[in-house]
Amino acid sequence: MSQSETIKALTALVEKQAAQISALMIRVTDLEQELAFYKNRKNSGNSHIPPSVSLSKPQRNQSLREKSDKKAGGQQGHEGELRFVRCQDFNVSFNL
Repeated sequence: MSQSETIKALTALVEKQAAQISALMIRVTDLEQELAFYKNRKNSGNSHIPPSVSLSKPQRNQSLREKSDKKAGGQQGHEGELRFVRCQDFNVSFNL
């Protein structure tokens, strides 16, 4: 390899590394912003904010369950379980 070929190869390598460094710097900036968001989250558990203002919990009338395509109640094809109840054939009365 001649000296000019070596210089061209090293220049190409430096340009490639410069592009990688700039892409990584952008990623580091984004991750730092995301970390700052999660690190400084305040709620009623870790600050003086009252629980009524806390945004971390769902509202009282909101369900955490996701909507499903199934109808409520027993599902088609499921036999279910039977609960056996003792038969009460007679009454016992106690006189005190």
